[in-house]
Amino acid sequence: MRKLPYTNCFMLLFGIFVVCTFISTGSAHATWYVTHGHSGHVETEANLDSPVVYLGWGLDIQQTFGTTNWVHFAVPTDGTRGRGARYVKIKFKAFSQSMVTAVHIYNGGIKVAEFTGSWTGENTLTLDLGKVKSFTNGLGISVQIQASPVQQQPDYGRIIFYGAGANFVAISTR
Repeated sequence: MRKLPYTNCFMLLFGIFVVCTFISTGSAHATWYVTHGHSGHVETEANLDSPVVYLGWGLDIQQTFGTTNWVHFAVPTDGTRGRGARYVKIKFKAFSQSMVTAVHIYNGGIKVAEFTGSWTGENTLTLDLGKVKSFTNGLGISVQIQASPVQQQPDYGRIIFYGAGANFVAISTR
C-alpha cells in the first residue's frame, strides 16, 4: 500500500478540522423579525385624500398635500432579556412630493431612538440604534410621512410601505 505524502496528510487533517469547526459552532443566532407593510396603521386618516389601501404586497397611502402623518408598525419581537436589536429596517416608496421625515423606535410606550431626515424615492432604510437594545415590551416603529405643501404632479403625497422590521441578536454580557 502506498503512503500519503506529508502535505496530503496535512491537507486531510486540516479539512477535518475545518468541517468539525463549522459543525460545532452553530449559527450566529441573528434573526430579522419583519412585519408586512399592510400591517401598518395610519394615525390620522383625516389627513388622507383617499382611504388607506391594504394590498397583498403593501400599504398604499395618499397623503393630503401640505400635511404630515404617522404610520405605526408593531414588529414581532423576541422579548427575552438575552436578545435585542441594533438595526431596524423600513422598506417603502415615496412618490414625487412625498417623503419620510422621521422614524421613532419604541419599547412598549418608551421611545428609545429617534431619527430625522428627508427620505424619498424607492428606499430600504436601515437605521442603527447605536447598540443592541432589549425590547421586552414590544418593538414599535413609527414613521412620519409628509406631503408637499403644493399639489404639482400626479401621485403627490403618495407613499407605499412594503415592510418594517428589526434584526434580533444575542445581547453581549461583556
